[in-house]
Amino acid sequence: MRMSHVTHLLGVREDLGALPDLRELHRQARDREPSLGLTAVYRHLKNLIQDGEVSEVHLPEQATRVELTRKGHHHFYCDSCHGVFDVVDQASARTLKQVLDSGSVVEGRRRRTDGHRWPWFERAREGGTMRSMHGWRLASIITSVFLVVGLLGAPGAALAQDDGYDHDHGASAEVSPAGLAAFDEVLLGARTLGTIVGRMDAPVHSGTLAAEEGSGADVWFHVLEGDAWDLKETARALVAAATDPDEAQRILVDELFPGVQAFASQAFAMREELGAEDPELDAVRAITSALDALDLEVAGLQDSISAAAAEVQEPPLRAQRGIGGPLNPKLLPSGNVLVALSFEDRVVELTPEGEVVWEHAIGFPTVAERLENGNTLIADNSGPDGAATVTEVTPEGEVVWSYDEGLWRIYGVARLPDGDTLINDQGNGRLIQVAPDGTVTWRYGGIYLPGGFDFGPDGRFVIAVFGENRMFEIDRAVE
Repeated sequence: MRMSHVTHLLGVREDLGALPDLRELHRQARDREPSLGLTAVYRHLKNLIQDGEVSEVHLPEQATRVELTRKGHHHFYCDSCHGVFDVVDQASARTLKQVLDSGSVVEGRRRRTDGHRWPWFERAREGGTMRSMHGWRLASIITSVFLVVGLLGAPGAALAQDDGYDHDHGASAEVSPAGLAAFDEVLLGARTLGTIVGRMDAPVHSGTLAAEEGSGADVWFHVLEGDAWDLKETARALVAAATDPDEAQRILVDELFPGVQAFASQAFAMREELGAEDPELDAVRAITSALDALDLEVAGLQDSISAAAAEVQEPPLRAQRGIGGPLNPKLLPSGNVLVALSFEDRVVELTPEGEVVWEHAIGFPTVAERLENGNTLIADNSGPDGAATVTEVTPEGEVVWSYDEGLWRIYGVARLPDGDTLINDQGNGRLIQVAPDGTVTWRYGGIYLPGGFDFGPDGRFVIAVFGENRMFEIDRAVE
């Protein structure tokens, strides 16, 4: 199995006995790569779930947990420490039996909202008091194809109600069937945002928050409530524009995608405002759970909007591949594509049909360049705290050159005609040129987050500075 930051951490957490939810996993992943956002982790997990490498563990009234896929087994959920632990072998099963036989816990059943019953274990009572021993819930694994928080019910039900729009779209539609289906997914996602925001109404107005009504979380709740309504109405207009691809593109690109981005920023602001409240309050827990669900749904809605936009934009997609964290694809003379898959810890060469014809495993690659000698120059940021390395490997994977002296977060490399290597050492705010023997032959620094560079035979050398919102040129011939 290919190990990425996320799958590696899943394995580590399982060795420790506890299964993480999405936010716990994100916090752990950021320790290895601070630039990873929650949405990026979510999307990578979604791909792993669809590939069958990762499974979900759903617990009643709890955020969805994730684990590496393996044979059927069960889990304990601890009411006290909120950890989830495996029951996977005879030893742990015997431990469970011993706990039950001791009378410290009793087995019962709890009805779920869908009518099924969870096996249930709770602390035995003596004289109306509970023993100090943990209470455990035993929950079965449920694997699905999409990572959700398990608080929305059946997602298809939302489209079953009459919203005034014809979801068959009619025979005169000019958008492709795939596009029409994508429009429906956008509408479903927008309506789901409203459903999740609605869950915050009662806890926000419970009277238990420190902030008074009209301030703090209350303000952001009403902002999100209004924006969710606007997004839903805009998504309805998208469905109504099914016979007008140009109008549909305008709605998707100019209204929906920016609207979702703004919604996400406001949800983040509400989470920040909530930081002033007591995290142990039931209302704060409920609002936080809803915000977690919004993070996931926003990422899903962004994916749906991107898929829908691809169906109505020109030129149409020639090919599309679901891959983990692709960065800086390069078209090769053969027609293949060389791309760094940062979330899959490898660089791959893909044919136009998507077949992997070459790959090299390396931690968090950010850019790869195929050299004239057939070797591949790779930058990776997998060292502690983003420490980086530039490596040249042969087609057989043999390392024939590398440089790592003080590099921090590389986002660009180029092999120069004289054999030197030019490196965008972004974390250190500089560009450096390194000779084959490791000697630094030129540097240009004191710039905040250089975003890239290019040069031409006429001596022009252009540098983009992402962190300073500027781009400038210098006169420097590259030979």
